[in-house]
Amino acid sequence: MAIAQAGETGIALGAWGAVQASAAGLAIATGGILKDVVSDLAVRGSLGEALAEAATGYSVVYHIEIALLFATLVAIGPLVRSANVSSRSTSLPAWPNAKAEQLEIMP
Repeated sequence: MAIAQAGETGIALGAWGAVQASAAGLAIATGGILKDVVSDLAVRGSLGEALAEAATGYSVVYHIEIALLFATLVAIGPLVRSANVSSRSTSLPAWPNAKAEQLEIMP
């Protein structure tokens, strides 16, 4: 939004919405196809006796989602840490061991 010229913020918002909608549609379609393929393999018995349930497809998709969410957290971690480290002071906070008179209270 910051790089959009005056009068073009609507175009930038529209493009953002189009990209989000396309990504969501692609993700839903990919998850559905993956669930159907894995469920079909499971029901046929190709994945073994323990996974011979139709719900196996859902489980695989959910496990992939959890792994991707964890990977996102790992990728975001350093970004958040670097922002917090530079804005924090290195001294210990006075609370909860300080008395009320020692704490600076904003009016």
